[in-house]
Amino acid sequence: MVGTGPRTLVLVHGFGDDMSAFSGLLTTGVADQFRLLLVDLPGFGSRPARDGVLSIAKHGRFLAELIIRACPGSSVGLVGHSVGSMIAVEAIRHLGRGAAGLFSIEGNLTRHDLYFTGKAASHSDPAALKSAFLKELDQLAQGDPTLARYRQAVDGADPRSLWELALDTIRTSEALAPGEPLRALGVSCLYYWNPENTNPETAIWIRERGLANRTIAGASHWPMIDDASRVAAELTAFFNEVYGTPGGRRRPKTRSDDF
Repeated sequence: MVGTGPRTLVLVHGFGDDMSAFSGLLTTGVADQFRLLLVDLPGFGSRPARDGVLSIAKHGRFLAELIIRACPGSSVGLVGHSVGSMIAVEAIRHLGRGAAGLFSIEGNLTRHDLYFTGKAASHSDPAALKSAFLKELDQLAQGDPTLARYRQAVDGADPRSLWELALDTIRTSEALAPGEPLRALGVSCLYYWNPENTNPETAIWIRERGLANRTIAGASHWPMIDDASRVAAELTAFFNEVYGTPGGRRRPKTRSDDF
């Protein structure tokens, strides 16, 4: 837990990642306005794997239980990155009125968003997946500090946790577009994304559903690393709006810089 603000934001990392994905936000002013609860999910970062927490749904329940213990009686905001947004959606379903809103950073919305996770099905076991994944990241991370940080996070992940989460993300995404449960939450949500990183089919999905969104140009899949100050400003504005309304339940109108 970092920060001194009266409200709490829970930061949920994506596939293979850890809480360091949000480290850039700690150098901005966001921690002056909010308390930030940074989480390593089971099997990732510093947290050991748990046999009973391997799927999207189980991670969501685990996260909700953690939030209730850490922030009893509070209505928290959630910030989910990539697959972490899917987990945050599940957590919000358990939290009910204990969740004020969701700021989704390039969260999975359709089956077309299966990039790193989508490759899991082509490997025969957890060790094979992790080895191939690290080898690919070794090439991609050359000269790229953002991907180098991610590669280090993946290296510390439990192979089975990595494997099972990837396979469940595939199954979940093919059964129902992940964006549909997000839209059905009943809390304020804002989708933050770079169209340059996004599959055209997902971009069409965002437009056709009128999903409340803001775009950021020139950033990687980890804008909270590349452009932490701007992300901090956007999520601060969003959650100030959420908490400034009765019950924090008003859904923002669709907004976009470029889309």
